[in-house]
Amino acid sequence: MNFIVRPAFWIDLDRHHFWLCKHAGEILADKWLEAVWQTIFFLRDNPEIGRLRRDIGHDGVRSWLVSGFSRWTLFYGVRDGFTVLYRVEGGERNLRGLVIG
Repeated sequence: MNFIVRPAFWIDLDRHHFWLCKHAGEILADKWLEAVWQTIFFLRDNPEIGRLRRDIGHDGVRSWLVSGFSRWTLFYGVRDGFTVLYRVEGGERNLRGLVIG
């Protein structure tokens, strides 16, 4: 299964990596980034495992915690044989206002 990566996902990834570098150090930030990609590859192989998020207001969005960094959640979907990566967000975020697209 291949990926479609939405622009907001790249922005989230950059934003969280930068925040971790600044507040927790580059080593931990890089470990987080590696964990995000390991989680994505796991989801590619197990696309239906995530919880269907009807509360987000966008059909087919699922969520799964980043492996080893459960403060962060990946939002993704499965469409036409692709894993679509929408967002990666921290637990402090109000998800009711999360824009998926």
